[in-house]
Amino acid sequence: MVNLHIPYREKDIVEKQQAIEWDLKIMLEIFGYSLKNACPLDQDMDERMDSLIKNIKEGLRLSYSYIDNRYLSTEHYYVQYMLMRKSQFKTLEAMKISLKKKIMTQDFADGLSKITMDLSKEINTDNPGVEAMKKLDDMKAYYRGLPLPKTRSAFEDRAHLFLFLHHLENFIRIKMDFYQVHPSIETGEEI
Repeated sequence: MVNLHIPYREKDIVEKQQAIEWDLKIMLEIFGYSLKNACPLDQDMDERMDSLIKNIKEGLRLSYSYIDNRYLSTEHYYVQYMLMRKSQFKTLEAMKISLKKKIMTQDFADGLSKITMDLSKEINTDNPGVEAMKKLDDMKAYYRGLPLPKTRSAFEDRAHLFLFLHHLENFIRIKMDFYQVHPSIETGEEI
């Protein structure tokens, strides 16, 4: 006998998405403030990272359960969304590592701080990331035109910042790739 009863879990998944997006916003803000103020990441960043990955894992569990309880379901949007956020989490870990060292070269860090802060305000399921990528491309072009650093310390700072920029670009690219497959994020249905 086939059980055609479908438990309603979609609301729980959407709430988990919102919690994940909130965690991402906070973490990107912290990265931005760290860059702007030339200070190390705050002490509870590891706790925030733990909270984010727990939300992602729980969201993934709920998403698989949602699919398993739907008769003949081909709806994999929520699973793909959680996997996308899990990939972004790995990128956030790399971004965190690149900011472990205190950055002293503020002229280079200020622009990157602004883009990171702007991105923190734009995190949501509907945003494909195109505008953020354009800003990042413009910044890369500007930075490539700057004169080379004069001191070893300035060179190391710029290398760490460029690595952070690369990770930020990867973070945005992950979302853009997801959005190409799932353009109608709001309804959870592919167009």
